[in-house]
Amino acid sequence: MELMDREFCKIFWEDEELDYAYKGSIGMSGGLLCTWTSSCFIMESCLDRTGALEIKGFWGENKVNCSVVNVYMPCTRTRRYEIFKEWKEIYPLYEDYILCFAGDFNTVRSSCERKGRGMATSFQECDYFNDFISTCGLEELSLRGRKYTWYKEDGSAMSRIDRVLINEIGIEKWSSITLSALPRTLSDHCPIFTRNRMIDWGPKPFKVKNSWFLMRDYDKMIEDFWNKTCIQGTAGFIFKEKLKFLKSELKVWDRKNCSTMDHKAEEAKKNILELDIKAEAVGLSAKEIVV
Repeated sequence: MELMDREFCKIFWEDEELDYAYKGSIGMSGGLLCTWTSSCFIMESCLDRTGALEIKGFWGENKVNCSVVNVYMPCTRTRRYEIFKEWKEIYPLYEDYILCFAGDFNTVRSSCERKGRGMATSFQECDYFNDFISTCGLEELSLRGRKYTWYKEDGSAMSRIDRVLINEIGIEKWSSITLSALPRTLSDHCPIFTRNRMIDWGPKPFKVKNSWFLMRDYDKMIEDFWNKTCIQGTAGFIFKEKLKFLKSELKVWDRKNCSTMDHKAEEAKKNILELDIKAEAVGLSAKEIVV
């Protein structure tokens, strides 16, 4: 991830008040992206740290000091130790901040968070990680839905290396916060989803599937529908009404042309979920392991 702009961010989160910060990829590691609603969080500074991207600013109507650290820790144990040591030294500077670490820590807190072939756990490594959490006054959110968050591609190993850590002020301010693991698809990591409260945003006004653009007659269908639909009124009203009717037309077209593709995608996700859960509990048979 070398280049980033607002339009790319809107692929993940379509919000007119969207703001973002990113850190480009280094070597084989992926980049880091943070997005937020500017009316809810005002960024004061963006810090490119080793193994992390830190966003500092003010959260909520009361403009509470807040720092969110998007984490992608190095695979090298000694480098992780250096990062933990640095944070233990500077954490007193955050005594009046909400401090939240979230992401891939590339390490575990105990041996029970790893399972499978070649997944030996260093107790010293666990001690370093736990000492960092304790010294910085952090609490870990309990994970719902999964025991592990990373799975080797052949299902022979798994671990919980993705997590969210929050300090006492954050727990107090976000008293209803929860953490869930979502089903994984192409990635070897499960997405983790943090929510402080349930908000019903209502139905989405419009939805587009990327697969539609690969269909041969998609562009022609849109053009023909748009040209043949006649509505009277102001330009803004005409545009809104055409989109509303196009939404209904697309639902019919999608069921007719893409139902098989959608069914296969859902079946694939279901199979991955079932295999992950079985791997966590009893392991996979030779026939179930995909190399």
